[in-house]
Amino acid sequence: MALPSLPLPANLSWPDPLLPHWQRSDLLLSQTCGYPLATKLTGVQVVGAFHYAAPGCEGPDYRSWIVVREEEKGQSLADFQGRRLAFNSEDSQSGWQAIMKMTGGPNFFQPLPPPAATAVQLHWCARVQQT
Repeated sequence: MALPSLPLPANLSWPDPLLPHWQRSDLLLSQTCGYPLATKLTGVQVVGAFHYAAPGCEGPDYRSWIVVREEEKGQSLADFQGRRLAFNSEDSQSGWQAIMKMTGGPNFFQPLPPPAATAVQLHWCARVQQT
């Protein structure tokens, strides 16, 4: 059986905000983190999950890493109390929710900068990675 021809976009994009994107009635397929899937997307159908093969990960299990400068490394999570945490998104299980559960919440770390400052920092990081 031949599949119907679908109009495809010339370029892929990152929709913002993500939640309305995931809830679109005309959306055929997308990817989401497990946290929004379990907490806000009760009406969607899961069609697959990643199978990880990185060291320390098996099947659907993954690991998150805390990355620090060599001169600022610690021996335990407690060594990072009061430090600044950079993360990908508050609706990310691996990037935010897991570390919040382990530390008792955001007060473990320094207060976050205002969103505008964060956007500038992320833009700067993206430009550095491209060079």
